[in-house]
Amino acid sequence: MYILLFDQKFKTDLIKLDKSVRDRILKKVFQLEKYPELGKHLIAIDLWSLRIGKYRVLYTIKKNELQVLVLTVDHRSKVYEDI
Repeated sequence: MYILLFDQKFKTDLIKLDKSVRDRILKKVFQLEKYPELGKHLIAIDLWSLRIGKYRVLYTIKKNELQVLVLTVDHRSKVYEDI
């Protein structure tokens, strides 16, 4: 089982969303503890993208440390702009 770590940017971005959207996102994110490769691997930038409706969560997997670092969440049209 993996340990979830949350970047401050993820926390800040999550607070901005409606409660119903937040709940859906968190439910899916907590599945990463058991299934860290649940999302799609973005090979070019070595990140993973988890799809939750119109939103995307970007994260990275540290397999040797059994950690998942959740980096950010945003609408699918904006999430890739900052990376």
